[in-house]
Amino acid sequence: MKRFMYIILIIALVILSACSSPKMPAESPEIEIQEENLIKAHDLIPFIENTTFVYEGYGNEYASQELFFEYVEGSTAQIKVMNPGTNSVRILQRSTDQIKEIYFEGEFYHIEDMRNVKAIKDVIIIKDPIEVGNSWMVENSYIREITGVGVDIETPYGIISAVEVTTTLDNGTKLINYYKEGIGLVASIYSSDEIEVKTLLKDIIYGPMQRNIRIFYPIDSEQMRTVFTNYTLDFRTNDRLEDIFEGIFKEPVKEGLLGLISSDTNINSIKFDRNTWRVEIDFSKELIPGWNAGSTYELELIKSIVNTLGDFFDTDSVYITIEGKPFESGHMALREGEEFTVDFQGIDEY
Repeated sequence: MKRFMYIILIIALVILSACSSPKMPAESPEIEIQEENLIKAHDLIPFIENTTFVYEGYGNEYASQELFFEYVEGSTAQIKVMNPGTNSVRILQRSTDQIKEIYFEGEFYHIEDMRNVKAIKDVIIIKDPIEVGNSWMVENSYIREITGVGVDIETPYGIISAVEVTTTLDNGTKLINYYKEGIGLVASIYSSDEIEVKTLLKDIIYGPMQRNIRIFYPIDSEQMRTVFTNYTLDFRTNDRLEDIFEGIFKEPVKEGLLGLISSDTNINSIKFDRNTWRVEIDFSKELIPGWNAGSTYELELIKSIVNTLGDFFDTDSVYITIEGKPFESGHMALREGEEFTVDFQGIDEY
């Protein structure tokens, strides 16, 4: 089952862009061949921004999924793949003659730009020429081959004429992906002697990816305390986390809550250190003067920032710096590398 789930997670979710072709004389015997050759590998993955592709699953509870391009620049794209069991990220690179996957990570529930991460894979998804019989090795173990062009596949989105790409796995098990110009992956079928699992395109939703998060703020009462509120984040392709959290920290998402930073305070950077598994946030020098707060209020502000970032990145450790130097105010001063710890104890929903 673990092996099967891995195969489901790495289903090639690549997109196929439309291209026009010159008209050929009706009597030409070369029409079909020339139409096939018009499709090139570098056309098969249009990095479509601000669009969610929704797939319905059959044969397994984890077969349904959604796909969203989180970050796109030049020839590199980062994709978030979300199914009922887990979220994962994939990084794709395209060149003049092929599309390949260079990175995959499962259990990836937060948002983080991973495009500069070191490549750990070199898996060709599809390559020129786009014609039946073209084949190549995948991870030095499996054969992947273009087995059809203009193949009709029935999906909840409709009957679609697609390019068929078959990956032959162990013991005759196969993974067949179908790609359509202007859409991308429209179907994926995993089959063995025992089961058949289908992931079929159901809908295409235009707009930002929505993510439910928790945000923590102090509340002004007789005894100041921190509360949390649920918030639906609209994430658009290539959005900067610094801009997102700066806006959230300055302007509470509900009335009655207190902002976390002043209007003239900026977030210089937000980074997630995978060696220490902590999030690091650097503020501009206006942070402390902007607070102008007593020790109790300052502690609640820090708690709110730390809990919000810790909850978002699923970590217990948050390192705060000001213009690159360890956090220091009139009430406390941290040593180099000293971090704050997430603490949800006693915090209620607003």
